[in-house]
Amino acid sequence: FGNVFGTVLALTMIPSDVYSTYQPTIPVWTTLISTLVGYETVTGVILVGIATSVVGAILVEFSDALDGGSGSLLGNLLTIAQCISMSCLIVLTKPLLKLYTPLTVTAWYYSIGSAFTLLAALVARLPLSAFYWTGLEPWAALVYVAIVATLYAYEAYSWAILRLSPTLVAAFSTLQPVFTVLLNYLALGSGIGLPTAAAGLVVVAGLSITVYGKYRRDKADRVAA
Repeated sequence: FGNVFGTVLALTMIPSDVYSTYQPTIPVWTTLISTLVGYETVTGVILVGIATSVVGAILVEFSDALDGGSGSLLGNLLTIAQCISMSCLIVLTKPLLKLYTPLTVTAWYYSIGSAFTLLAALVARLPLSAFYWTGLEPWAALVYVAIVATLYAYEAYSWAILRLSPTLVAAFSTLQPVFTVLLNYLALGSGIGLPTAAAGLVVVAGLSITVYGKYRRDKADRVAA
């Protein structure tokens, strides 16, 4: 609920490019929370990899950023809270996935979140016209959001968290701005400048370092056992 509702609410107060610049902080929050609760130990190599990916993702965002201001303070605070909510979701579902299947866990937390979202809509007293859409395009977008961006995306998150560490799963979220720029180029014909391409390579390099750091840590753990 905090992740989805926080996103929608924050985007009414700040520009979308400002919102996007906060998203690469999710791996940082995830690493902090996962370490604090004792789910994993983080090595220096992994920290360097995560930091490199975060810097690259921020550079991707800033290279295409719009000059529209930073929006309201509340909108920025809501976005930070949304990032922390997503990090908590990644970390706290780890023990549940040892007991239940990824689909079951995803269905439960998203059903509960949807119920709270519906309650928020009722409290806000949205007019019926807000739910009345005409034309094919809005409904096609809704189908995509429901099936791909929600069902598949969060089920994939749960599946990955079951098999990987929360820190590693969160690190891959830094690829989102890279793929956003790439899809803008393929679908909308937007150009990709040299700074954006270079920043994307920084993200990939950071992820490679993170994966290598996890490999070294797991190997050391097996030798110690």
